[in-house]
Amino acid sequence: MRNLLSAAVIFFAAIFQTTFASKFGIFGAVPNLIFLAVLTLFFLKNLNEPSGSLRSLKEGAAFAILGGFFSDVFSGQPFGAAIIAFSAAIAFIFILMEKVFDKKNYKSMLAVVFFGAIFYNTVILFFLKMSGSADFAAIGSIFARFVLKEAVFDAVLAMIIFTFIHKFFGLWVLKTPRTILRNIN
Repeated sequence: MRNLLSAAVIFFAAIFQTTFASKFGIFGAVPNLIFLAVLTLFFLKNLNEPSGSLRSLKEGAAFAILGGFFSDVFSGQPFGAAIIAFSAAIAFIFILMEKVFDKKNYKSMLAVVFFGAIFYNTVILFFLKMSGSADFAAIGSIFARFVLKEAVFDAVLAMIIFTFIHKFFGLWVLKTPRTILRNIN
């Protein structure tokens, strides 16, 4: 049941991404809702583990492949690019969370979303260059004008989404500052 619900969340994020997300752009940047859905599912607390650890890389890869598939189906980029980009980004994020950042720190998680979004878009731009759809000048312009803005936008939306899920469902692997203070008292 949980896998079906996860697939539905990613599918509806893909539908919303392709139909309405462009209307919510700020300064030319549009949030990557599929990326946020994949990350949200990856960061959600595994209910069977009270320790609050991250989901396994295997589960994250499954979310990434599904999100990449829907992104490839609904976009005009070379098919398979998003699958590889999402998978590489999840592996990159997993390594960052395991080796570099503190898993229990909310700010660290937002930094990981920011760097993960940049990494994802860099892989997509690499595929555009390799397919001949863009040259280095166009890629540099896209990176400077859109990728950094999108990464900031994704991090801000992630903060809102993660706080909402934590507040209303109590499902979160990371502790927000309020939760940390509440547990101290």
